[in-house]
Amino acid sequence: MGLPQLKIHSTLESAIEAIQTYITQNKLGKGDPLPPENTLSAELGISRNIVREAMQHFRTLGIIVSKQRIGPTIARLMPKDPYENYMPFMAAEADRLLPSLSEARYALEVGSAVLIVLKATVEDLQILDNICQTMKTEMDYRQMIRLDGEFHKSLLNATHNPIICGMVPLLVNFFNEKFRPQTEHKDFFGPFPQRIIDEHQAIVKALQDRNPEGMRLNLESHLKDYLAFSQKASGGD
Repeated sequence: MGLPQLKIHSTLESAIEAIQTYITQNKLGKGDPLPPENTLSAELGISRNIVREAMQHFRTLGIIVSKQRIGPTIARLMPKDPYENYMPFMAAEADRLLPSLSEARYALEVGSAVLIVLKATVEDLQILDNICQTMKTEMDYRQMIRLDGEFHKSLLNATHNPIICGMVPLLVNFFNEKFRPQTEHKDFFGPFPQRIIDEHQAIVKALQDRNPEGMRLNLESHLKDYLAFSQKASGGD
Protein backbone atom coordinates (compact mmCIF):
# COMPACT_ATOMS: atom_id res chain seq x y z
CA MET A 1 0.00 0.00 0.00
CA GLY A 2 1.41 3.40 -0.99
CA LEU A 3 1.44 6.70 0.80
CA PRO A 4 -1.70 8.86 0.63
CA GLN A 5 -1.23 11.79 -1.76
CA LEU A 6 -1.07 15.13 0.00
CA LYS A 7 -2.46 18.40 -1.21
CA ILE A 8 0.01 20.97 -2.47
CA HIS A 9 -0.37 23.13 0.64
CA SER A 10 0.27 20.27 3.07
CA THR A 11 1.90 21.17 6.38
CA LEU A 12 4.53 19.34 8.38
CA GLU A 13 1.72 17.88 10.50
CA SER A 14 0.11 16.41 7.39
CA ALA A 15 3.40 14.78 6.38
CA ILE A 16 3.76 13.31 9.88
CA GLU A 17 0.21 11.95 9.67
CA ALA A 18 0.87 10.47 6.23
CA ILE A 19 3.99 8.63 7.42
CA GLN A 20 2.12 7.36 10.46
CA THR A 21 -0.67 6.12 8.19
CA TYR A 22 1.88 4.37 6.00
CA ILE A 23 3.39 2.61 9.04
CA THR A 24 0.05 1.44 10.42
CA GLN A 25 -1.63 0.48 7.13
CA ASN A 26 1.39 -1.54 6.03
CA LYS A 27 1.58 -3.14 9.49
CA LEU A 28 5.25 -2.30 9.88
CA GLY A 29 6.95 -3.53 13.03
CA LYS A 30 10.33 -3.48 14.71
CA GLY A 31 13.13 -3.85 12.17
CA ASP A 32 11.01 -3.09 9.10
CA PRO A 33 12.44 -0.48 6.70
CA LEU A 34 10.73 2.69 5.50
CA PRO A 35 11.13 4.16 2.00
CA PRO A 36 14.08 6.57 1.62
CA GLU A 37 13.42 10.29 1.91
CA ASN A 38 13.53 10.94 -1.84
CA THR A 39 10.87 8.25 -2.41
CA LEU A 40 8.68 9.68 0.33
CA SER A 41 9.14 13.15 -1.09
CA ALA A 42 8.08 12.02 -4.57
CA GLU A 43 5.08 10.00 -3.39
CA LEU A 44 3.84 12.72 -1.06
CA GLY A 45 4.51 15.50 -3.53
CA ILE A 46 6.38 17.64 -1.00
CA SER A 47 9.95 18.80 -0.51
CA ARG A 48 12.63 16.59 1.01
CA ASN A 49 13.10 19.21 3.74
CA ILE A 50 9.52 18.68 4.94
CA VAL A 51 9.95 14.90 4.74
CA ARG A 52 13.19 15.18 6.71
CA GLU A 53 11.44 17.20 9.43
CA ALA A 54 8.57 14.71 9.57
CA MET A 55 10.99 11.80 9.89
CA GLN A 56 12.84 13.66 12.64
CA HIS A 57 9.59 13.78 14.59
CA PHE A 58 9.50 9.99 14.68
CA ARG A 59 13.24 9.79 15.43
CA THR A 60 12.73 12.07 18.44
CA LEU A 61 10.05 9.73 19.73
CA GLY A 62 12.40 6.78 19.26
CA ILE A 63 10.06 5.15 16.73
CA ILE A 64 12.44 5.42 13.76
CA VAL A 65 16.20 4.94 13.64
CA SER A 66 18.55 5.24 10.68
CA LYS A 67 20.75 2.25 9.89
CA GLN A 68 23.74 2.30 7.60
CA ARG A 69 23.01 0.77 4.17
CA ILE A 70 19.38 0.20 5.17
CA GLY A 71 18.05 3.70 5.86
CA PRO A 72 15.13 4.58 8.13
CA THR A 73 13.90 1.58 10.10
CA ILE A 74 11.18 1.01 12.68
CA ALA A 75 12.74 0.75 16.16
CA ARG A 76 9.48 0.54 18.11
CA LEU A 77 5.84 1.53 17.67
CA MET A 78 5.39 3.04 21.13
CA PRO A 79 7.33 6.25 21.88
CA LYS A 80 10.25 5.66 24.18
CA ASP A 81 9.28 8.67 26.27
CA PRO A 82 5.86 10.10 25.31
CA TYR A 83 6.11 12.84 27.96
CA GLU A 84 9.48 14.26 26.94
CA ASN A 85 8.12 17.37 25.22
CA TYR A 86 5.92 18.20 28.22
CA MET A 87 8.65 18.00 30.86
CA PRO A 88 9.64 21.71 30.85
CA PHE A 89 6.02 22.77 31.33
CA MET A 90 5.50 20.23 34.10
CA ALA A 91 8.67 21.33 35.89
CA ALA A 92 7.42 24.91 35.80
CA GLU A 93 4.30 23.85 37.71
CA ALA A 94 5.94 21.63 40.28
CA ASP A 95 3.87 22.69 43.28
CA ARG A 96 0.57 22.20 41.50
CA LEU A 97 1.46 18.90 39.82
CA LEU A 98 3.32 17.14 42.62
CA PRO A 99 0.13 15.88 44.35
CA SER A 100 -1.26 14.59 41.04
CA LEU A 101 1.99 12.82 40.20
CA SER A 102 2.00 11.27 43.66
CA GLU A 103 -1.52 9.90 43.11
CA ALA A 104 -0.64 8.60 39.65
CA ARG A 105 2.49 6.89 40.90
CA TYR A 106 0.59 5.21 43.74
CA ALA A 107 -2.20 4.05 41.43
CA LEU A 108 0.14 2.72 38.74
CA GLU A 109 2.52 0.81 40.98
CA VAL A 110 -0.12 -0.72 43.26
CA GLY A 111 -2.31 -1.51 40.26
CA SER A 112 0.61 -3.23 38.53
CA ALA A 113 1.31 -5.63 41.41
CA VAL A 114 -0.39 -8.69 39.93
CA LEU A 115 1.07 -8.06 36.47
CA ILE A 116 4.58 -7.74 37.92
CA VAL A 117 4.20 -11.09 39.66
CA LEU A 118 2.97 -12.70 36.45
CA LYS A 119 5.55 -11.20 34.10
CA ALA A 120 8.76 -10.63 36.09
CA THR A 121 11.71 -12.72 34.88
CA VAL A 122 14.58 -14.19 36.85
CA GLU A 123 16.71 -11.34 35.53
CA ASP A 124 14.18 -8.78 36.79
CA LEU A 125 14.29 -10.36 40.24
CA GLN A 126 18.09 -10.27 40.24
CA ILE A 127 18.15 -6.58 39.32
CA LEU A 128 15.73 -5.70 42.11
CA ASP A 129 17.63 -7.79 44.66
CA ASN A 130 20.94 -6.20 43.63
CA ILE A 131 19.48 -2.74 44.19
CA CYS A 132 18.30 -3.76 47.65
CA GLN A 133 21.74 -5.08 48.56
CA THR A 134 23.43 -1.88 47.35
CA MET A 135 21.03 0.29 49.35
CA LYS A 136 22.04 -1.50 52.54
CA THR A 137 25.57 -0.11 52.33
CA GLU A 138 24.96 3.26 50.64
CA MET A 139 25.23 6.30 52.95
CA ASP A 140 24.86 9.25 50.58
CA TYR A 141 21.32 10.67 50.55
CA ARG A 142 21.25 11.56 46.87
CA GLN A 143 22.59 8.16 45.90
CA MET A 144 19.85 6.58 48.00
CA ILE A 145 17.26 8.65 46.13
CA ARG A 146 18.77 7.49 42.83
CA LEU A 147 18.71 3.86 43.92
CA ASP A 148 15.12 4.21 45.12
CA GLY A 149 14.21 5.51 41.67
CA GLU A 150 16.06 2.60 40.03
CA PHE A 151 14.15 0.15 42.20
CA HIS A 152 10.75 1.51 41.21
CA LYS A 153 11.77 1.90 37.58
CA SER A 154 12.90 -1.74 37.49
CA LEU A 155 9.71 -2.81 39.24
CA LEU A 156 7.47 -1.21 36.61
CA ASN A 157 9.70 -2.39 33.76
CA ALA A 158 9.18 -5.94 35.08
CA THR A 159 5.60 -5.71 33.75
CA HIS A 160 7.10 -5.84 30.24
CA ASN A 161 4.11 -3.75 29.20
CA PRO A 162 5.10 -0.99 26.74
CA ILE A 163 2.40 1.42 27.93
CA ILE A 164 3.33 1.06 31.60
CA CYS A 165 7.05 1.20 30.79
CA GLY A 166 6.40 4.36 28.78
CA MET A 167 5.17 6.06 31.95
CA VAL A 168 8.39 5.35 33.86
CA PRO A 169 10.21 8.52 32.66
CA LEU A 170 7.36 10.65 34.04
CA LEU A 171 6.32 8.85 37.21
CA VAL A 172 9.74 7.71 38.38
CA ASN A 173 12.64 9.44 36.61
CA PHE A 174 11.08 12.90 36.28
CA PHE A 175 9.44 12.68 39.69
CA ASN A 176 12.72 11.86 41.45
CA GLU A 177 15.09 14.01 39.40
CA LYS A 178 13.03 17.17 39.04
CA PHE A 179 10.90 17.22 42.16
CA ARG A 180 12.26 15.09 44.95
CA PRO A 181 15.77 16.58 45.48
CA GLN A 182 14.51 20.16 45.17
CA THR A 183 11.16 19.99 46.89
CA GLU A 184 10.42 21.99 50.01
CA HIS A 185 8.02 19.30 51.23
CA LYS A 186 10.45 18.01 53.85
CA ASP A 187 7.60 16.54 55.90
CA PHE A 188 7.00 14.14 53.01
CA PHE A 189 10.48 13.27 51.84
CA GLY A 190 12.76 14.03 54.80
CA PRO A 191 15.88 11.94 55.52
CA PHE A 192 16.01 8.59 53.80
CA PRO A 193 14.53 6.15 56.35
CA GLN A 194 15.65 2.58 56.96
CA ARG A 195 12.05 1.42 56.65
CA ILE A 196 12.12 2.10 52.90
CA ILE A 197 14.99 -0.35 52.47
CA ASP A 198 13.13 -2.92 54.57
CA GLU A 199 9.95 -2.41 52.53
CA HIS A 200 11.87 -2.83 49.28
CA GLN A 201 13.12 -6.18 50.53
CA ALA A 202 9.59 -7.22 51.52
CA ILE A 203 8.39 -6.36 48.00
CA VAL A 204 11.16 -8.45 46.43
CA LYS A 205 10.37 -11.34 48.79
CA ALA A 206 6.69 -11.31 47.76
CA LEU A 207 7.80 -11.25 44.13
CA GLN A 208 10.21 -14.15 44.63
CA ASP A 209 7.36 -16.11 46.26
CA ARG A 210 5.08 -15.20 43.32
CA ASN A 211 2.56 -13.91 45.84
CA PRO A 212 0.30 -11.33 44.12
CA GLU A 213 -1.70 -10.44 47.23
CA GLY A 214 1.44 -10.02 49.30
CA MET A 215 2.93 -7.93 46.51
CA ARG A 216 -0.10 -5.65 46.39
CA LEU A 217 -0.26 -5.22 50.17
CA ASN A 218 3.47 -4.48 50.41
CA LEU A 219 3.22 -1.89 47.65
CA GLU A 220 0.18 -0.27 49.26
CA SER A 221 2.05 0.03 52.54
CA HIS A 222 5.27 1.19 50.89
CA LEU A 223 3.59 3.90 48.81
CA LYS A 224 1.04 5.11 51.36
CA ASP A 225 3.01 8.32 51.93
CA TYR A 226 2.39 9.34 48.33
CA LEU A 227 -1.35 9.05 48.78
CA ALA A 228 -1.28 10.75 52.20
CA PHE A 229 0.78 13.62 50.80
CA SER A 230 -1.68 14.11 47.94
CA GLN A 231 -4.65 14.18 50.31
CA LYS A 232 -2.92 16.65 52.60
CA ALA A 233 -1.94 18.90 49.69
CA SER A 234 -5.53 18.98 48.45
CA GLY A 235 -6.89 19.85 51.88
CA GLY A 236 -8.11 16.36 52.78
CA ASP A 237 -7.94 14.86 56.24
